[in-house]
Amino acid sequence: MENAKDELEFCLELWGKKDGCDFGGGTRCEECAAPYVLYKLITGEVLHDDERLTQEDWRGKLKEVKG
Repeated sequence: MENAKDELEFCLELWGKKDGCDFGGGTRCEECAAPYVLYKLITGEVLHDDERLTQEDWRGKLKEVKG
């Protein structure tokens, strides 16, 4: 799972720098599913899409899983 944690961290870094990446044809970070999928791979927990998480929320989640 270290690779998934690293990918989530990389994803959040891009979010902070560019607000998007080339994955998915340039999807804006706020709309991207990648952090949700990575989080599920890391923890097995599914975060439902009723409320989209912010970059700050994701930074907190990453901190939790990195320990």
